[in-house]
Amino acid sequence: MRILYKSALTLSLFLLVALQSQACSKNEAESSQSKKELLRPESDAADTLSSKKKQFLTDNFARGKASDELLSSSCPGTVALLSCCFYYEDCLQKGIAAGQKWVYTNSSTYSPQKISFDNMLASGKYGCNCARPANWVYIDLGIITEGQHFYGDSEGGFKNYDKLSAQIMKAAEITSWSGSKKFKELFAAGKVKAGDVFLCKSHTFIYLGDEKFFAAGHDGKWHTDTTALTEDSRHAVFDSWVCDMKSCSDYSYSIWWQISFKDSYIPDYYRNAAGKLVACPLK
Repeated sequence: MRILYKSALTLSLFLLVALQSQACSKNEAESSQSKKELLRPESDAADTLSSKKKQFLTDNFARGKASDELLSSSCPGTVALLSCCFYYEDCLQKGIAAGQKWVYTNSSTYSPQKISFDNMLASGKYGCNCARPANWVYIDLGIITEGQHFYGDSEGGFKNYDKLSAQIMKAAEITSWSGSKKFKELFAAGKVKAGDVFLCKSHTFIYLGDEKFFAAGHDGKWHTDTTALTEDSRHAVFDSWVCDMKSCSDYSYSIWWQISFKDSYIPDYYRNAAGKLVACPLK
């Protein structure tokens, strides 16, 4: 009888240990599953962001025109700017091939001065001056609106700074150099980023990166055509707006203002691979 009692007690203890072990295993499994569920939203969010960034970089008009290294290392504002600038250049080249004359002008008589690039195209009056591309980009990205504009005035001032600086500074940093530095000095000192807009005395230009400027004034590539409709005394008709940095006059310009996109800025729009202005997927 005593032997049977001891056997029963041993069996009970064994079953109790087994049940406790099973309960611990279940708790560990549930705890592990809970941890996975807690981590999954972060993982899913990271995957979604990665997918959106890939879309932004691949379905982008600048792809194949700017270097892959430049696109992958630049902030979203710069990538959007590049998509716009290379689209503008592509339209210029297609216009030239179609026999159009895209003129240098400061007058809306010959090409609208305070509207978007797409509306300039729709007007049928093709052309611009040095400041228009920066304004086209800022309109396209959603920073300023049609009717607003900025440029470097004849005294080195920031035209419409009081009206536009608050809007622009949501997207970019504004630095005043007051003509104390030339572009090449800032570049050599590592103070220039792709996508920067520079305002000088009576001049404005964009640094694209890859040692290229977007130059749409007399600093760009153009030829004289006296039959072209423009008030410009040189009757400049554009051949290209994308210029090598060191062979362009902008390289030696004295800089009065520099506008640089913030790394945190996400534009409202950009140009996709088809050149269409679309909502930025990173928003």
